[in-house]
Amino acid sequence: MPVNADLGWGGSGSTALDAAAFTYLHILLHAEDDLRIEVARRVNLIHWEQRIYERVCAAFVPYRVSQ
Repeated sequence: MPVNADLGWGGSGSTALDAAAFTYLHILLHAEDDLRIEVARRVNLIHWEQRIYERVCAAFVPYRVSQ
């Protein structure tokens, strides 16, 4: 199934499969072994991981403790 640039893996929204794929890709792309090099050769995967990472970071609001 082709990767939809805005929505994930070809659907109308993010799914558990998108979350699992992101998790594994993120770990692999930040590891220090030969498998990272093989994954990093797939530019589309790098761009997809970066887009999802930015979307996840934007969704979280920093927690402040009221005093």
